[in-house]
Amino acid sequence: MSSSPSNGSIDWSAELVTGLGRTKSEQLAREVAARWNTELPALLELVTSSHPALGKKAAWVIRYLSFEAPEVLLPYVPRLITALPHLEYDSAQRDVLKAISVIGYPEEYTGQLADMCMGFLVVPGKAVAVKYLSMQLLEHICEQWPELKREFLMCLQETMPHETKAFQHHARRHLKKAGLAD
Repeated sequence: MSSSPSNGSIDWSAELVTGLGRTKSEQLAREVAARWNTELPALLELVTSSHPALGKKAAWVIRYLSFEAPEVLLPYVPRLITALPHLEYDSAQRDVLKAISVIGYPEEYTGQLADMCMGFLVVPGKAVAVKYLSMQLLEHICEQWPELKREFLMCLQETMPHETKAFQHHARRHLKKAGLAD
């Protein structure tokens, strides 16, 4: 693992530009969990990077960190939610949404998160994984805020005919659960 000689912290640019598989991502997540106070701020900065490799791979490490040490990421969830619509790549959005779904979110961000997830559902060409995770989060949000359920289900019904088979499958499951599909 590359580290800066002056302070021993991870050289994120060097680590993330090179090949980054699951094993390496999990290793980096463990490293961040062990030294979160010095490593996490730099990693979070890279999530919003416009550099294609850095932003996507930093988000991937964040996702693994959510499994490894969710308590470390919990205070940073508001920052991740705020960054979510500004992330340039669907893969980064997918990984941040996955982290949020694993960790949870502060109640005061529920409305903002619900709006973003609804928005992701109606964007043509948005990755199915982003839409699927948005559906999962919205289902959870609707359990807490039942008044949003109608809007969520209408959104699914309106977008379903124009979406991929994978999206239709997941949307139909949500509609069926609500008694609105066969």
